[in-house]
Amino acid sequence: MSLGCAATLSACGGGGGTGSPASPATSNASASATAASTAPKSHVTIYLDGGSTNWGADIDSTVKEQSPAVGQGVVGRASPSPAQLMQTDFDAALGAGVVTVIDGATPGATFQADLQATGVVAQSISARLGSLTTPADLVLSNFEINDQYVLAESPQTYASWEQQWVQTVKAAGATPVLQEPNPICEPGFNIPVTDEFVAQTRQLASTQGITLLPTYDAFKLYPLWNLTTGLMSSDCVHPNETGYAFKEAHYFPVLLPVVRKLLAQ
Repeated sequence: MSLGCAATLSACGGGGGTGSPASPATSNASASATAASTAPKSHVTIYLDGGSTNWGADIDSTVKEQSPAVGQGVVGRASPSPAQLMQTDFDAALGAGVVTVIDGATPGATFQADLQATGVVAQSISARLGSLTTPADLVLSNFEINDQYVLAESPQTYASWEQQWVQTVKAAGATPVLQEPNPICEPGFNIPVTDEFVAQTRQLASTQGITLLPTYDAFKLYPLWNLTTGLMSSDCVHPNETGYAFKEAHYFPVLLPVVRKLLAQ
């Protein structure tokens, strides 16, 4: 049998050349598989991927933790971290144990490094998702700051890597969710270019029906957002604890309905 016929017996006329309807056993199996794939879930697993602003780096924090990034050592981390903030919100909204948020972010990572396990990333996102005991339902990510300022990518190149990340997450059987970044204010910052990066992400989300969690515009509109008395730590790249809570307050109302739909609530 040719490869083409192996792919679809009915189209190739298997069993006599006229094609034949699927047997009842085949039909029942297909229906059961479809029902299983669309059945409401009793538990949802969220994998929080991304860079340091998803991990919760905060240079001013008194909490010091070992970074998961290769060779980075101990760094300051906001307490609660972004994953902890999200977990607390889901526990309060849906009850403890209904949603599990896995903290998988790597400070210093980019989309390219995340996909290829290069630089500070020890294991690719594909490998990490494949090794989970409970498969991820949703995978969240944002690497914009590092892609813009560390790799000096163009917004178009960034969009290309972001698209590859989306495809990789889907191939792992999970649903990708994109997050907008916070702006930064360190020397050399370029908000107009960041606007272009964010526009690329918004376009990708819109054209492909991907959930996008907002924060960028709200962050910029916050009075004196770029001060330590506002939303930023003293490095002017990472939010302070108030800033991380501010981001979660904008992410969560958009993410919650996505999870409720999976749970059919």
